[in-house]
Amino acid sequence: MKNFFFSHWKAKIASLILAFAVWHLIDTNLRRPTRIDIPVPGTVSPLPDTSPGSVVPIPLPSAPIISPVPGDTLSGGN
Repeated sequence: MKNFFFSHWKAKIASLILAFAVWHLIDTNLRRPTRIDIPVPGTVSPLPDTSPGSVVPIPLPSAPIISPVPGDTLSGGN
């Protein structure tokens, strides 16, 4: 029995580590979400280019447009 466990012990430890690594890879891939949402080109508005060498200026947020309401004096109307 002693000969069974201690003969070629380095190969047995290496195969144990390899088996654990394969099990771990399979286990982590099975826990990933089944559906990954990848946006379809042309359906998402592009983000502004904020790189330091950007030629296109970054659009600044504008003030909201308030339409006048007839007879309303509180919101800045006539």
